[in-house]
Amino acid sequence: MNSIIVGIDVSKETFDAAVLINNKVQTRNLIIILKGLTN
Repeated sequence: MNSIIVGIDVSKETFDAAVLINNKVQTRNLIIILKGLTN
């Protein structure tokens, strides 16, 4: 619930940047996991 309120309070640009960074981190983690599975 708090995260939703914070998301509304944060400016759109900052929120978009945070989402973009989060997506990059998740993608990198997924690649590491996939490499681990293939090895």
